[in-house]
Amino acid sequence: MMANYDGNLGSGDGPINDFLNSSCPTNFGPQNDESLKKISLFDNHKINGEGPLQKFGIAKKCIEEIYLRLEKYVEKLASCYEEANNKSSDHIPVDKYEEAKNNLESIHAILETFNRDKMKVVFFGRTSNGKSTCINAMLHNRIMPQGMGHTTCCFLQLEGSENNEKYLTIDNSDEKIPFDKLHLLGHALSDNNIDLPSLGSSSLVRVHYPKKSADMLENDVVILDSPGVDFSEELDSWIDDHCLDADVFVFVCNGESAMTRAEKGFFLRVSKKLSRPNIFILNNRWDVSDDDPKEQVELVKQQHMTRFIEFLVKELEVCTDKSALNRIFFISAKEMLDQRLHPEKAIGLDTRKEYRANAFKHFEKSFKECISKSAILTKFQTRADKIRSIVDGMINNIEIVLDSLKKKNQILQDEWTRHSEFCNKSKQEFDDLITYIGNETHKIREEVHLRVSTDFFTVTQKLPTIIERFEDRITEVQFLEDEITKEIEGLCKTNIKSRIRSLQKQIYSCVKDIYQNEFSDKIDGAWKRVKRPRIGIFVDCTTLLVDFHEDLEFHFSLGIFNLARRFISMISGEPVTAISSFHSPLVNEPIITEVSKEPGGRIRLKSESDNSATLKKAATLGTIMSSVSSFASLGVGAILVGGMVLSKVSWKVLGSAVAVYGGLYMFEKYQWESRGKEELLKTQLVYHLTRKIRNDVHHHAHAGIVETERELEACMDHYINAHEEIQNILKQETTQYSDEKSAIDNTINTLQVLKGNITLVTSDVDKFEEKFLIH
Repeated sequence: MMANYDGNLGSGDGPINDFLNSSCPTNFGPQNDESLKKISLFDNHKINGEGPLQKFGIAKKCIEEIYLRLEKYVEKLASCYEEANNKSSDHIPVDKYEEAKNNLESIHAILETFNRDKMKVVFFGRTSNGKSTCINAMLHNRIMPQGMGHTTCCFLQLEGSENNEKYLTIDNSDEKIPFDKLHLLGHALSDNNIDLPSLGSSSLVRVHYPKKSADMLENDVVILDSPGVDFSEELDSWIDDHCLDADVFVFVCNGESAMTRAEKGFFLRVSKKLSRPNIFILNNRWDVSDDDPKEQVELVKQQHMTRFIEFLVKELEVCTDKSALNRIFFISAKEMLDQRLHPEKAIGLDTRKEYRANAFKHFEKSFKECISKSAILTKFQTRADKIRSIVDGMINNIEIVLDSLKKKNQILQDEWTRHSEFCNKSKQEFDDLITYIGNETHKIREEVHLRVSTDFFTVTQKLPTIIERFEDRITEVQFLEDEITKEIEGLCKTNIKSRIRSLQKQIYSCVKDIYQNEFSDKIDGAWKRVKRPRIGIFVDCTTLLVDFHEDLEFHFSLGIFNLARRFISMISGEPVTAISSFHSPLVNEPIITEVSKEPGGRIRLKSESDNSATLKKAATLGTIMSSVSSFASLGVGAILVGGMVLSKVSWKVLGSAVAVYGGLYMFEKYQWESRGKEELLKTQLVYHLTRKIRNDVHHHAHAGIVETERELEACMDHYINAHEEIQNILKQETTQYSDEKSAIDNTINTLQVLKGNITLVTSDVDKFEEKFLIH
């Protein structure tokens, strides 16, 4: 149902909605890093300045501040991702890092366009309907070309300049044209624009004018003046090129005539390309009605109102009947401009002029409210939606990255735990192995001592056979040494080396088990460096035979000299062949042996004269032997013994004893002659070597133990070195896992803080929408 006209329409009495009850603080501007903490952008303070146009600027600053804050967070996010990937390339998925960088670039691009976010109004109407005059009246200044006839020949876009310059530019060219050429460029009736660029009706001339000169220019309002709609058939291109970003359309018509088909066609095309465009209709030149009767004027006004309301509500469907009442005004732009250029003329106006002046002011007020609201909605609703889109994408991005990092962190934690436990366990097990090897070494010492003693005893039992093999080389000591050494190697050395080798293999197997077949290259390398055991036990026959004195003369076993030698041998522990009546050891004569190692690893027993007690003992025995020998050689002993026996027993008993004694003597004499000197020498040699070797067994056993311990120590040294290398590797890997885990923990903490901050940006958007977009 169409609203009834009450005669007050366009009088300036229409309803005005004051929606600026609260606003942003005045201290806008980029925040430093410390201010990135959550602060309220929307305190309940009074807006700095009055009027609806200021609200657009405040809204722009608020939404820009939200973008700046979001930019800081996304920069930190991209930096956090980059830093994390510098430490480890697989921490942050590449697509998530690229997404963060793309969002940052998108925010940068949006921030660069904020200066281009302005309110735009387009003035349309037939030629000479007063569009330019209306613009000048709103600016309180004659800026746009105006006059009788077709004045504006192209699109003139008026916008404020930052540096208070006045100049012109054509289309997208940056070349500055002096401002005084405006009337030549834009005035269709000018004859002096021959030297200026040729402009078509669709061309755009940008008029840059100081912002401080007009309220609308200062508050980012762009005003577009158009040629008459009946001037060109290029209406569609006009709309596409110049009108799609308009917030408000002002249709300036002639109050003396009705709306033409061309004018209707233009706005019908606009409404098809723009959803519910904001249209104001100005019935200009209403001052011509002053000479007509009031009743006729009101009737004509009612007709115009009815047609325009029907056009806006039913044909264009851009508003309701009620809101249409504040979209249609009856004015005189020329009168208003004249009053504003000459304020003294605005005093004492008659009723009709005052009515038209109030109608124009009412239009301005409604226009400013509408363009501010529309521009905020069209410009900043998409900005707010874009923030939500970026925030939602970043939150999802961070959650995916956090989930990935937490999984990696758990893997690192498990690896760190496994390495730590494995490192400690292997270290303890290796220490236990060293203790075990120490115990085994002690057992082997006993085994070696027993084996050397047993095998040397066995060798002494084989001495007769060994000496028999030499035949005529009996005097060549080297052959004797080689043969005895061969026997010892076949028995003693083979068994000891086998035992050592067995323990070496056992150590290798234990170390492999300790490290669970990991680090095989290190352990196998240690095994390759372990040499086969080499035990050098050598019997130095030259040294053993240095005190050997062969006696190839016949000696009766029951003779006094022979009995004395046996007695001395029993006391001294030396073989009988080492005791001679013609040998008295000197103090400096070497008679004690020591163990030494020859080149090639063989052990040799050498004599040494550093034991004075043994020297004295040998000297004493030599003295006794010399005395007994001298005593026996003189026959004094035989006489004394014969005399004592003769005084106690009969001649028969004595004769029988002598006969037996003589028989034994003859028997031994016979055997000695039948065997020969060689057999006697072999027997004496076997007897001498047997006693000597058995006396020196403990020296050879000690030498074998020393060699065994050296072999085992050398073997363990290789494994200890390998163990230390492996432990260092494990510790390095454990430290690496720990450092990587700490880095991920820091990244997770940073991302969680950023996630919270980015999420809070949404609440800022909610408040922005509540203050500026929801009405």
